[in-house]
Amino acid sequence: LEGSRTTAKNPEKAYAYFQILDKLDSVIGHYGYGKCLVDGIGCDKNPQQGMQKLLSAAEKGSVPAMIALGDAYRAQEGYAGMEEAKKWYYEAAKLNDPDALVNLSLLHYRRDITSSSDELALKYMENALKKGTPKAHYWLGIYYEKGIGTPKDSKKANKHYQKALDAGVTAAAFKYAICLYDAAKASQNKGKSEKMFAKAEAMFMEYARYPKHLET
Repeated sequence: LEGSRTTAKNPEKAYAYFQILDKLDSVIGHYGYGKCLVDGIGCDKNPQQGMQKLLSAAEKGSVPAMIALGDAYRAQEGYAGMEEAKKWYYEAAKLNDPDALVNLSLLHYRRDITSSSDELALKYMENALKKGTPKAHYWLGIYYEKGIGTPKDSKKANKHYQKALDAGVTAAAFKYAICLYDAAKASQNKGKSEKMFAKAEAMFMEYARYPKHLET
């Protein structure tokens, strides 16, 4: 649904289209109609009804609906919503969805759930990376930098930031630049230090060009 030309150009038409499919008991219809209602795409927001439609699609095996339902629960205040979010992200993760694994990891990392675990945060993010999502490199960089579920390791952190940046995760430019800057300060080799400072400066400039779409 997100990124769809039809939705972006004519949200009202998308809403009407998904509403028809929903009445035909289509899983895609349940998902699309529910997403429209939750996010107010082509209609007034109605999160309660939207989540019911997403639930219908999720119970029929729709992974996008499971993710959207998890996101909707995560937007609610309190641990109850977060626990429901964890439940649906976990269901999507069992179906090998990498975004669900990232989201599960972040629930643990941010202490959003009662039984949070740094070790599980690391495990889920490593599994997300194995499924091929580049943003997992960014978060693994943070985990190794801060020692989340693992001893701190600046070299591994730097390596993950660099790989995230190479894969187009532009927010990693800032983190990578800090790693270069710190390494330059610590270097005893003046020539090498100057090169790293120059590269760090270039990375800071690169970061400034793009939206900061990931948080720390």
